[in-house]
Amino acid sequence: MATHFPIDCLHASLAGARLLACPPRLVRGNETELFATALPMVESTGIILDMSGVKALDAAGIGSLMTLRQVAERAGTTVTLVNPTRRTRELLEVLGLDGVLLCREA
Repeated sequence: MATHFPIDCLHASLAGARLLACPPRLVRGNETELFATALPMVESTGIILDMSGVKALDAAGIGSLMTLRQVAERAGTTVTLVNPTRRTRELLEVLGLDGVLLCREA
């Protein structure tokens, strides 16, 4: 399956960032799976996190995403979420985090 990114996201956040597929279950107890791979990248180059495969997302998962974002800010890099499922997008919108975490199309 091809992955499509909004062009403005690529221009705004790709500078050295690495593409990473988010685990399908971003829930309490699975945080280490994401952190083990993502933290070193976030601290050095930043990441574009492909959310298209996320099947489950809870408060702990959202907390993990926010933690990655905070680490990136301190490191001077970025975390950009792309290709969220409808359910993920709706959850982030309800929480008011869509503008903070999601990349917006022009």
